[in-house]
Amino acid sequence: MKQIVAFFILICLTLNFSVYAADSTINEQQPQKINVSRKDTHIGVNPHSISAVPMEVYYCSSLSALMISFNYNVGIVETSVTNVCNGESVECQINSQVGTAFVPVPDEIGHYSISIYLPNGTEYYGEFDIE
Repeated sequence: MKQIVAFFILICLTLNFSVYAADSTINEQQPQKINVSRKDTHIGVNPHSISAVPMEVYYCSSLSALMISFNYNVGIVETSVTNVCNGESVECQINSQVGTAFVPVPDEIGHYSISIYLPNGTEYYGEFDIE
């Protein structure tokens, strides 16, 4: 009888842990991928190919920041994030050699644009919403 009670308690604890683990993963917010593309598309260049876009950009709502992950070193880039609704902007320089950088973004609802300027003058542009 003691073995059956112990087994029952063990099953209840296992089920509780499984439900807790599932709930905690549901509540975590995943970063939102922002599609950036080359603004001055040249003939013969696919602006969405991996080789043409040297970075990936994500909005992390839990950090109120953009995470920019560079696929390779392109030098020091100028970054500008602008709230299209009110004109507020954040500008910074990032050394792409670090690999991944975070750019703070105001935690304000609105439509935003991001421009990333490479040292050679190429601009990458994207838009995203904060809700």
